[in-house]
Amino acid sequence: MIRSPARIRFVRPRMEALQGGHWRSNGAREERAGTRNVAAWGLYQRGERARKEAEGLLQEDDAAGAFARFAVSDSLFAESERADPRWAAPGIGRGRLAYRRARLAVEPREMLAAINTGLAHAERAVALAPPDAEALE
Repeated sequence: MIRSPARIRFVRPRMEALQGGHWRSNGAREERAGTRNVAAWGLYQRGERARKEAEGLLQEDDAAGAFARFAVSDSLFAESERADPRWAAPGIGRGRLAYRRARLAVEPREMLAAINTGLAHAERAVALAPPDAEALE
């Protein structure tokens, strides 16, 4: 097996992540910086994956499937919040999901409910991390 520098740069972070090591990519490091709770981090990552799957389903014009994946994503973010109540990232994720649902809502009542939900998540995230630009967004 050839061990080129490019292969090592590609494989090492993934191996460390699987073994419970520290993540090396900037985005993952920044998101992970707010928690030391491995369970919360894993749930958050699963929530992000479900959110991305929902966005993909929207691209395929599968709104029902997308909303189902958004619900799964929200549940995973909620579990992540329960696992580490002092970490703002899951609340930020839930706020973004609510915003996305508000933008996709057809009925004004659904839109208003999603906006109110998003604002509640945003308020919690800002309370946990006042200087965090993502929480303020």
